[in-house]
Amino acid sequence: MALLQINDLGLEFVAKRGATQVLHGIDLSVDRGQIMGMVGETGAGKSVAAMSVARLLPSPPARYTSGRVLFEGRDVLDFAESELRRWRGVRIGMVFQDPSSNFNPVFTVRQQLMDVALHVANTAPERLGLTPHAGRRARRRAALDACLSLLDKVGIPDARARFDSYPHQFSGGMRQRALIAMALLGRPELLIADEPTTALDVTVQARVLELLYDLVEEFNLAMLLITHNMGVVAKLCTDVAVMSDGRIVEKGDVRSVLRDPQHPYTRKLLNAIPRVRPAAGEQAPAAQAP
Repeated sequence: MALLQINDLGLEFVAKRGATQVLHGIDLSVDRGQIMGMVGETGAGKSVAAMSVARLLPSPPARYTSGRVLFEGRDVLDFAESELRRWRGVRIGMVFQDPSSNFNPVFTVRQQLMDVALHVANTAPERLGLTPHAGRRARRRAALDACLSLLDKVGIPDARARFDSYPHQFSGGMRQRALIAMALLGRPELLIADEPTTALDVTVQARVLELLYDLVEEFNLAMLLITHNMGVVAKLCTDVAVMSDGRIVEKGDVRSVLRDPQHPYTRKLLNAIPRVRPAAGEQAPAAQAP
C-alpha cells in the first residue's frame, strides 16, 4: 500500500443556505520518493484536497461525505483531534504558499521554529534522537540543534546569527526556506507544499524548487505539490493529477500526461501556456521535452 492513499473522497461546505459539494470522489496515491503534482486553475479544489490529508479544514463548515484518507494504512478521517495534533508537523509537514503571512511578525524566527521543534521533542522525541525519558534541558538542546541544522540545510546563510531575526528581516526567499525548514523539523514522511513559489521572483522560484527536489531525494519523502504552473510540474514532479471542478480528470506520470494528454481540460491547460515566437529572421529556441 502507498504511504498516502485517498479513496473516493467527497467533501462539502455547509452554510445556512445549504451545502455545496466541493470534492467529488477524489482518488490519489503517493509513495515515498514520489513527487505528485496537483495542477489546475484557481478554484479547482487542489488546496482543499491537500488540506483534507491533514484535516486542516474546520468542521463546520467542512463535512466529509464519502471516502477515506489512508496514511500508512490508517484512516485520518477517523482520528481524534488529540491524535491529529500529534501527527501534524511530525508525520505530515505543510509548506504554505505565502511566506509573508505564515510567520507571525511579532515573534522571532527562533521562537516560531522552536515552538514546532519542542512539539516534536515532546510528542515524538525519537525523531530528534532523544529517549522518551529525556529531560527538559535535553529536549530544548535537541530542538535548537534541529532548527539550526535545518536552517543551514535549506540554505539560510549564517543561520545561527540570523536565528533571532524577525520575519520581516528575511527576504521572501529566505522566509520560504525557513518555512520549509519548519515543515521538516519532525522528519515527516509526507510533505505537502501548497504553491510554495507563488510569491517569489523567478530566480528564487528555481532555487526553492531545486531545494525541494533535493530534500525529497535526501530524506526519501513523499511530496504532494499543489500548483497551477505546468512548468513547475514538468521541472519537479514525477507524477501529476489534473483537477477541475473538484474532480481529478487525468493522472499519470508527468512525461505521459504532458506529452499525450487524454482529457480535453488537460489539453486546454497546456495550450494556455504562452509560447515565444521568434521575430522574422530569428532562429526559434530549441524545444525542450518536459
